[in-house]
Amino acid sequence: MIIGISLLILGLVMLAFFSDKTVDVAARLAATANIPPLIIGIVVLSMGTSLPEISNSIISNVSGHPEINVGDVFGSALAQITLIFGLAVLLAGPIKEGRRDILLLGGCAIMAAMLALFVVESGEITFLNAVFLVISYFVLIFISNKYTLKEYAAPEGTEAKKYWPWKERLWGFAKLVLFMIGVVLGAILVVNSTIELSTELGIDAYIVSFFVVALGTSLPELFVCIAAIRRKQDELAMGNILGSNITDTTLAIAAGPLIAPSVLPGAEMAIATGTYMVIASIVVVGLFAWRKKLDRRAAIILLGLYALSYFFLFAS
Repeated sequence: MIIGISLLILGLVMLAFFSDKTVDVAARLAATANIPPLIIGIVVLSMGTSLPEISNSIISNVSGHPEINVGDVFGSALAQITLIFGLAVLLAGPIKEGRRDILLLGGCAIMAAMLALFVVESGEITFLNAVFLVISYFVLIFISNKYTLKEYAAPEGTEAKKYWPWKERLWGFAKLVLFMIGVVLGAILVVNSTIELSTELGIDAYIVSFFVVALGTSLPELFVCIAAIRRKQDELAMGNILGSNITDTTLAIAAGPLIAPSVLPGAEMAIATGTYMVIASIVVVGLFAWRKKLDRRAAIILLGLYALSYFFLFAS
């Protein structure tokens, strides 16, 4: 028990440190290479912070426990768009963004969540289902990139030259990859120690994955989002959260079934919580688009939405 708690703390420290460094490098690359921070958030950071879910998807399906994959993905998607968004705003300040980008990215995240729920409702995730979700991922990311490309000014507070020599730029990309690996290793450490602690307490696998594991794999998004907001990179924070949700509910949930398709035990519980995930996503995106910002008042609503998920899980 003591070792598990120590590893959990170590993982959290690693997440905090490497996430902060990741945003530093990403903001510099965006400012010097003329890459919109929103696009970096959608593609680079969302893929990097979703690697724990992708790894967990493969391991859980290969080991014959697909419910851990679905619980982790559904729990992560719900936690990120409610709890993580809410905590980030409370700890770092409000997020402001244009209604067009919110509706576009939010709409893609909602569509991805609905597609994942549609697949899970059948009670199994076949190889063809997995291929369908992977194709959906690329389509939704393509739409997000195509219609969010616009000129952003250099990020406030980012010290960077207008032109960055290629050697330094390549080294910057290398550091970005290394720091993202650090984020992933920290998340894996958190997840493994959390599973070990939960197993000792004899908690149901889906409940563990939906609440405990999902929180562990969502921590990278929290630290990246907080760091981005503090650096006035609201579009980076929004792109990371919504991009991660698109990645989780399509690419991550499909990664395992591509290798080991399997029947989902306890599908009723997954359908109930997945339905709530979709509803909560619609509410958050609608609230964000209506007000064009997420402030402390909105953050309280988001935290309340996450708390209600306990009712939907245990009522199922």
